[in-house]
Amino acid sequence: MKNIIIEPKEKIAVLRLARGVTNAINPALVSECTEALQLIQQQYQGLVLTGGAKFLSIGLDLPALLPFNRTEMITFWRQFDRMLLKLYTLPMPTACVVSGHATAGGTILAISCDFRY
Repeated sequence: MKNIIIEPKEKIAVLRLARGVTNAINPALVSECTEALQLIQQQYQGLVLTGGAKFLSIGLDLPALLPFNRTEMITFWRQFDRMLLKLYTLPMPTACVVSGHATAGGTILAISCDFRY
């Protein structure tokens, strides 16, 4: 996984967004986060979601999404919604550490966790 990093801390998984400085949300990031959340649910008892020093996430990667046709955009939104639902309904405590900007989609990621710091 090149857009995220899972850092194990005993029974807690730290899921760090690592897609450049801004962690802009694109289909690859959504796919990797969805896979990581499934793994975390099986192996850990808690989750901390975080990003970099300047950005949790700037939100959607608009330059990557603008060329999408209607079908591609519908597919992306459904995958994004599924990832958010998975995060929101994880059967363990979740926290988001926001150490930088969390605009638009970044805010949605943060509010999908149980706690925000």
